Amino acid sequence: MSQRAGFESAIVKRRSIRLKPRPVLKFSLFIQLRLQVFRMRVLSVLLICVTFAPIPAQSQSGPQDTDTYEITTFAGVDTGQFIKDGVGEEASFLGAGVLWGEGSCLYAIDGTALRHIDLATRQVTTITRLAGSGSAGLTGIWGDGSSIYATGPGVRRINLSTGLVELITTDVPYQAPLGIAGDGRYLYIGNSREHSIKRVEIATGKLTDFVTLPGPIDPFNSCRPSSDFNCFTPSPTSLAIDGNNLYATGFGTTLRIVNTSTGEVTSSPELPFIPNSVWAGNGVLYYTEALGNRVGKLMLATGEPSIIFPGNSARTRFRSVWGDGNSLYLSEADHILRMDPATGTIQPFAGTDSGAGPMDGVGTAARFSSARDIWSEGADFFIVDAGTNRIRQLNLATAQVTTFPTPVEGASRLWGDSTYFYVTSGDVVRRVRRSDGDTTTFGPLHDPNFTSAEGIWGDGTALYVSLFTVLQRVPLDGSAISTVATGFRGGPSDIWGDGSNIYFSYPQGDVGNFGKVYRYSIATGDRTLIATLPAYVSGIWGDGQNLFVTGQIIGVFPDAPLVPSCAAAAAPTRVPP
Repeated sequence: MSQRAGFESAIVKRRSIRLKPRPVLKFSLFIQLRLQVFRMRVLSVLLICVTFAPIPAQSQSGPQDTDTYEITTFAGVDTGQFIKDGVGEEASFLGAGVLWGEGSCLYAIDGTALRHIDLATRQVTTITRLAGSGSAGLTGIWGDGSSIYATGPGVRRINLSTGLVELITTDVPYQAPLGIAGDGRYLYIGNSREHSIKRVEIATGKLTDFVTLPGPIDPFNSCRPSSDFNCFTPSPTSLAIDGNNLYATGFGTTLRIVNTSTGEVTSSPELPFIPNSVWAGNGVLYYTEALGNRVGKLMLATGEPSIIFPGNSARTRFRSVWGDGNSLYLSEADHILRMDPATGTIQPFAGTDSGAGPMDGVGTAARFSSARDIWSEGADFFIVDAGTNRIRQLNLATAQVTTFPTPVEGASRLWGDSTYFYVTSGDVVRRVRRSDGDTTTFGPLHDPNFTSAEGIWGDGTALYVSLFTVLQRVPLDGSAISTVATGFRGGPSDIWGDGSNIYFSYPQGDVGNFGKVYRYSIATGDRTLIATLPAYVSGIWGDGQNLFVTGQIIGVFPDAPLVPSCAAAAAPTRVPP
C-alpha cells in the first residue's frame, strides 16, 4: 500500500502513553505503527507522557512491541504548515490556493496536491498529492462532477474516482496558464503570457486559440520567467464562468467579460480595487483584492460595485473566492475561511489560521505563537511561548491558558520553583520572580563550540544547563559557573533531573540519533539510553513516575479513501444583494 508522508504536531497535546514495567523497556506510539518514511519539519509542540519508573537500560537493538494509545489535543490547536486531513481546524494545508466547488463539495489547490472539503461536515480529504509536477504547483481548477481539470504546468485531468492524473495538453507555455473554467464541452485556459484565452475540447483534447484580451494589464505584476529567459507580465491571472459569460482578472480595476457563444469581449465597470479572483452566480459577482484583503461585489444587472468586507490589517491577501449561493469561501495562506456575504462576517472553515495571534482561553480556544518548552509544578503547566517572549500558564484541571505579563528577552527553556522561573536566553539564564516579574541574570555561560543555553533544571541550590557540547552547573548563590559534563555531540535539547540523574535527548547528534532519551548520573557521569521515540525530542519534564516529552512526531498518513461524488446541489438560495 502506498504511503503519504506527513507531520503531526499541536501546540500542546497530551499523549496518554504509559509503559508497562518490563525487563527491557520497549517503547512505541500509535504513530509508530505506521512509520515507514521519515521526514522532518519543526512545527510546534506535542506533549507526550512516557512512564519511566522503573527504567532499565534499553538495548540498542532487538524487536520492539507496539501498542495503541489514545491521542487527544489538550490546549491550543495545530498550526503546522503541512498536509493533514481532518475536520475543520484539525486539518492542515501547506498553502490553500485556488478554490472551486459544486453541490456539497469544495476543492482546493494545495501546492501540488488537490484537497476535497465537504461543505456540510468540513471534512478535509486529500485526493492526490501528485496533481502538480515536482515543486510546480497548480494555478487553477474547474470540475465537471467526475474529474477536476487543473492548470500549471500544462492542463491536467484528475479522476475523482481513482485519483489518477493525466496530462491533456502541454501546448500552453510553462508558467503561463493562469486560470481555468469550463462549460461541460470546452475548457477555457488563461494563456497569461500571450494575454489570451485558449479553448480545449474536453472530448478530444483539441487545443485552439479562442480570444485575445485587450489591455491595459495589471501594472503591479512582476515579470515571470519564460522559456527563452525573457519575462512577461501575466494576464489574465484567474478565470471564472457563469452561464455564457467568462470573467477574467489581470486587467487593472476592470474585468474582461467574454461571451463563450460569440467570443465577444467587453469590460466591466470600474471596480474600487484591482481584483485577483472572482466568482459569479445568481446575477452577483464577488471579487477579492490583489494587493490587500478587501472583498467586493458587483451587481451584474446594474453594474453597481460595492465593498462587503473592508479589509483587516491582521489578515493577509485572499488568494481565491468561490460561493455556493449562501456563503463565500476564501483561501488565505494555509487555511480556508467562510464569509456571510450579507454581513461580511468571517469564520474559520478548514485548516488553522497560523497567523492568528496568541490568545488566552480554555483548551482549543487558546492560541500559542510558538510554544517552545514546558515545566510543571503539579497543578499547572508553564510554557515558554517563544514567539511572544512570554510564559503561559496552563491549568491541568480546567485547561485554562493565561499569560504572565512580564516579557523574558530571548526566552528558550524553562525551569522553576515556587518563587521563581529560570529561563535560558542565549548565553545567560534569567531568573524571573513570579510575583512581580523582577529579573536577575546569571552568566555568561560558555561552550567551546557554540554557546547557546538549551535545557535547564535545578535542585534548589544550583541550575544545570545544557549547551551545545557541555553541561554546566550554575550556583544560585552567584558563585562560579563550572562544567560538569562534556562530550555531547549536537547538544541535548532539554534536561530534567530527579536529584541523582539528569534526563536529556540528542536532537542533532549522530545519524539515526533522533528521539533517543538518555539518563546521566550526576555522581558518576555515566550515560545510559533508556528510550527511543519516533520524534525529534525538544523538551523533557518528569514527575518521578513519568517523563513528559515535547517534540515533533515524524510519521506518515495512509492513503485517504476515495472521495465520493458530490451530492447534487439543491437550487441555491439567492445571495442577498
